[in-house]
Amino acid sequence: MKNYISTAQAGKMLGVTKETIYNYCNRGILGGIVYKVGKNRAWKVDKASVELLLKEGKFQSTLQIKKELQGSLF
Repeated sequence: MKNYISTAQAGKMLGVTKETIYNYCNRGILGGIVYKVGKNRAWKVDKASVELLLKEGKFQSTLQIKKELQGSLF
């Protein structure tokens, strides 16, 4: 299993709020997994994607690349 961290931990590493991390995950900027907590859902963030974003300044997950490719094809 990959090394996952909480949205709070990812936020501290990047210096942003948990809400920003949720947005990054939803948009595919950060990799992660979604799991259910009661009727809600939560994210576990892939630590490697956070480290890559810190190192490179930009990270594109496969989801984000697919979205961009679909937009450019039509």
